[in-house]
This record gives sequence, structure tokens and C-alpha cells, in this order.
Amino acid sequence: MILKKWTIAAGLALIAPCVSQAATEANFDARTTADLVELCTATPDNAIGTAAVNFCEGFAQGAVLVEMQNMAGFRRPKAILHAEPAALPQSGAE
Repeated sequence: MILKKWTIAAGLALIAPCVSQAATEANFDARTTADLVELCTATPDNAIGTAAVNFCEGFAQGAVLVEMQNMAGFRRPKAILHAEPAALPQSGAE
């Protein structure tokens, strides 16, 4: 699963310099994959283009970090609960 996401991220990074699109403010809602593609393929030649590239890089970084945290959660050792509680040693002060 991680390999698939890295492949998608690498593919977007490779096509970004080749295809230049004009991102609009409406794309920043990122409601569809097309909006994200518009943002990731924008040229940073004006304020909106620079913001679009920064948004894309932040989105990708956040997606990777969330996935890494999700995968780390599955690797944790599980707590073992015993059916009977362990007997505590008796102190001589009582």
C-alpha cells in the first residue's frame, strides 16, 4: 500500500514540470483529484502558482505522514490481558 502511494507521488512529481496549468482559487478547495492535479502542475510564476505548488507539497507531505502513523499503529505490540489478576505479595506491616 505504501509503495502504491509513493508511486503516485513520484508520478505527480515527474509530470509536474512537463505540464503547466493555470491554477485558480477554486482549485484550493481540493474537492476532486482534478483540483489536486491542477494545483500540483501549476507553474510558480505568480502568487497563485507559488501558493498552489506549496499547497501540493504540503498536502503530499501530510498524506505520507498520516499513512506512516497509521502503519506504525498496526505494528505496536498488543496488550495481553490475563483472565485472573496476579496475586500481590502481602506486606508484614498489616
